[in-house]
Amino acid sequence: MHHHNQVKIEILLFIFSLVLITSCNRLDKQSTIKEKQPISQSSPIVNTMDSRDLLIENINDGIDTTQIGDNSNKSILSRGCDPEMGRRAIKLLPPVLGNPEMVSVTNDDDFITELQRKKWSVILFAPGACRYDAAKLPIPGSRLQTKGWGLAEYRSLVRKHQGEDINIVETTDERQIVPLLRKALEISNES
Repeated sequence: MHHHNQVKIEILLFIFSLVLITSCNRLDKQSTIKEKQPISQSSPIVNTMDSRDLLIENINDGIDTTQIGDNSNKSILSRGCDPEMGRRAIKLLPPVLGNPEMVSVTNDDDFITELQRKKWSVILFAPGACRYDAAKLPIPGSRLQTKGWGLAEYRSLVRKHQGEDINIVETTDERQIVPLLRKALEISNES
């Protein structure tokens, strides 16, 4: 019986991942997240709002009550594939991480520009991007020079522009974002 339930859970997780991948594909043409844009009722974004709410809830589940120090002198660059999730995340995450600067991008033109613009404390590959990589699919938002890339190639690109000691956070589980980012920010305090 336990094995049967485990299989059901795995199938549901697989279906949920496909829904997220599909929503990322539809949203691939949008880029840097700077301010909230209104969503029209005819937008494909409306169809994915329930799954986004669930993902934000999962991020919230990873937030504990542990006091975090001041990280306002730190910065996080996030590479994801869903502009709306990026907008939500940059509103939710900084206060629970000690208020670091946070920028979220969804295409490689903006990602490379940001990697060249400054030295970041932490680079985050958002869970949606990590799920694409885990499924051996190219991460949406690529350009001609990055077409077909997975996380291995992106890590090399990051280290080329940010140095070998850059903290890179990757997870397919939204509940792990806050704990992993807190640890990465703490490590960046020691360097």
